[in-house]
Amino acid sequence: AAARNRQRAGSPESRRRALGLLCLSQVGVWAATFLSVFLGPFAIKEMTGSFALGGLPFAMYYLSNLLVVFPAGRLMDRVGRAPVLALGHATGAGGAAAVALSLGAHAGGNPLVLASFLGGLFLLSAGSSIAFLTRVPAADLYPLEERARGIGRIILMSFAGSLLGAGAFAALARDGPFAVASGYILMLPFFFLGFASMVLLSRSSFRMASVMRGPRGSLRSVLARPGVRWTVASNAGAQGGMGGVMSFASAALMPLGGLVSGAVMLGHFGGMFLPSPVAGRLADRVSRSTCILMGGLVLGLGAALFVRTDIDWLAGVGLICVGAGWCLTYIPGSAIL
Repeated sequence: AAARNRQRAGSPESRRRALGLLCLSQVGVWAATFLSVFLGPFAIKEMTGSFALGGLPFAMYYLSNLLVVFPAGRLMDRVGRAPVLALGHATGAGGAAAVALSLGAHAGGNPLVLASFLGGLFLLSAGSSIAFLTRVPAADLYPLEERARGIGRIILMSFAGSLLGAGAFAALARDGPFAVASGYILMLPFFFLGFASMVLLSRSSFRMASVMRGPRGSLRSVLARPGVRWTVASNAGAQGGMGGVMSFASAALMPLGGLVSGAVMLGHFGGMFLPSPVAGRLADRVSRSTCILMGGLVLGLGAALFVRTDIDWLAGVGLICVGAGWCLTYIPGSAIL
């Protein structure tokens, strides 16, 4: 089936064009995600008056993953990859706009405004979760034995998106205190970039909407396949470990100042994405399971450094290791699945 898909997909030039458009999609969603990760706890503080519920945006993100990603994958298999990714970007933009409007209208704990804020957070998270599925068509572009390398190449583009998001945040925080709602408005052009690239891809000669479809099956049948449960469990552990650290990282780093803490967060994203071509090659050439185990060890070391040390630069190293450990787990896990 993979060979037939590659044969029908068109010329190498059309495949390179498809990869380029997927890269733009990845850049867009990760630029918005950088802003979302950093601004989430401060949006909660603005709505509630404290950081006590600062982990709520991360909880919303994981809840949206649980609820929308598997149905989105099924929809991809039915209608194609690009239309569903475009839907994810549009949903994320709608959520970001709703959060910005809610923050601007917040007054005296109005329950309707609070409901709009929470709904916007969910839509932002759900849209981003769907847009992160760029790795699925990226894997479709490569034969089975090279899929980890293919996923690594597309994940590398996430760092370019993080740089864009960091630049936007630096411009926002350059003159001191800023309106949190402005950060959510800044997400809109990044989601538009991803949406436009997927619209172009769906209309291109590559025709992903008709070429890239996968076999259909229930979640139970997928989990019954060899190695899948181990992969799901290890990736869930890595994602949960990193999410637990990052849920309070921005608030913990804020005493260092907006620009310094933003640079540290960018280092974390660098740890997540810059090693991805190496991680993909390692997973394909050595062993995907071995790569996952290495990732778990690196992530655990980084989390311990960040949580236990009082030395600022060591905490930064810890966040970088958390990101690198996630990378070594995520790419081979995605290739296995």
